[in-house]
Amino acid sequence: MRSLLTQLFQNRKAPDFIAVLSLAHGRSETRRIWCSAALNTYLDFSHAGQVFLIEREVIRKNNGKVSTEVALGMISRSPDQASP
Repeated sequence: MRSLLTQLFQNRKAPDFIAVLSLAHGRSETRRIWCSAALNTYLDFSHAGQVFLIEREVIRKNNGKVSTEVALGMISRSPDQASP
Protein backbone atom coordinates (compact mmCIF):
# COMPACT_ATOMS: atom_id res chain seq x y z
CA MET A 1 0.00 0.00 0.00
CA ARG A 2 2.84 2.39 0.79
CA SER A 3 4.08 2.25 -2.80
CA LEU A 4 0.58 3.11 -4.10
CA LEU A 5 0.43 6.14 -1.80
CA THR A 6 3.95 7.20 -2.73
CA GLN A 7 3.11 7.00 -6.44
CA LEU A 8 -0.18 8.87 -6.00
CA PHE A 9 1.47 11.81 -4.24
CA GLN A 10 4.79 11.75 -6.13
CA ASN A 11 3.91 14.58 -8.53
CA ARG A 12 1.60 16.46 -6.21
CA LYS A 13 0.40 19.92 -7.09
CA ALA A 14 -0.70 22.62 -4.63
CA PRO A 15 -1.68 21.27 -1.20
CA ASP A 16 -5.32 20.97 -0.16
CA PHE A 17 -4.53 22.77 3.12
CA ILE A 18 -1.63 24.80 4.57
CA ALA A 19 -1.13 25.93 8.17
CA VAL A 20 1.77 28.09 9.36
CA LEU A 21 2.41 27.95 13.11
CA SER A 22 4.78 29.69 15.46
CA LEU A 23 5.68 27.10 18.09
CA ALA A 24 7.42 27.18 21.46
CA HIS A 25 11.18 26.76 21.78
CA GLY A 26 11.96 29.08 18.87
CA ARG A 27 10.43 27.03 16.07
CA SER A 28 8.09 27.82 13.23
CA GLU A 29 6.28 25.04 11.42
CA THR A 30 4.47 24.80 8.11
CA ARG A 31 2.07 21.91 7.67
CA ARG A 32 0.78 20.93 4.23
CA ILE A 33 -1.78 18.22 3.49
CA TRP A 34 -2.85 16.52 0.30
CA CYS A 35 -5.92 14.22 0.26
CA SER A 36 -7.36 11.87 -2.35
CA ALA A 37 -10.10 9.28 -2.75
CA ALA A 38 -8.55 8.05 -6.02
CA LEU A 39 -7.23 4.80 -4.54
CA ASN A 40 -10.39 3.67 -2.75
CA THR A 41 -11.22 0.95 -5.27
CA TYR A 42 -7.61 -0.32 -5.37
CA LEU A 43 -6.95 -0.60 -1.65
CA ASP A 44 -7.51 -3.87 0.16
CA PHE A 45 -9.53 -2.07 2.81
CA SER A 46 -13.30 -2.04 2.40
CA HIS A 47 -13.84 1.10 4.51
CA ALA A 48 -11.25 3.32 2.81
CA GLY A 49 -12.59 6.87 2.59
CA GLN A 50 -9.46 8.71 1.52
CA VAL A 51 -5.69 8.69 1.77
CA PHE A 52 -3.47 11.60 2.73
CA LEU A 53 0.07 12.91 2.81
CA ILE A 54 1.10 15.37 5.51
CA GLU A 55 4.35 17.31 5.19
CA ARG A 56 5.75 19.15 8.20
CA GLU A 57 8.55 21.65 7.70
CA VAL A 58 10.15 22.98 10.89
CA ILE A 59 12.53 25.95 10.97
CA ARG A 60 14.61 26.56 14.08
CA LYS A 61 14.74 30.31 14.55
CA ASN A 62 18.06 30.35 16.41
CA ASN A 63 20.13 28.70 13.66
CA GLY A 64 17.85 28.54 10.59
CA LYS A 65 18.05 24.73 10.44
CA VAL A 66 15.19 23.25 8.40
CA SER A 67 13.83 19.74 8.86
CA THR A 68 11.05 18.07 6.91
CA GLU A 69 8.90 15.10 7.89
CA VAL A 70 6.39 13.30 5.66
CA ALA A 71 3.57 11.03 6.88
CA LEU A 72 1.26 8.91 4.74
CA GLY A 73 -2.06 7.61 5.97
CA MET A 74 -5.58 6.46 5.32
CA ILE A 75 -8.89 7.21 7.02
CA SER A 76 -12.37 5.74 6.72
CA ARG A 77 -14.10 9.12 6.36
CA SER A 78 -14.97 10.35 2.87
CA PRO A 79 -13.91 13.79 1.64
CA ASP A 80 -17.45 15.02 2.42
CA GLN A 81 -17.13 13.84 6.02
CA ALA A 82 -13.53 14.95 6.69
CA SER A 83 -12.00 17.86 4.84
CA PRO A 84 -8.25 18.52 4.88
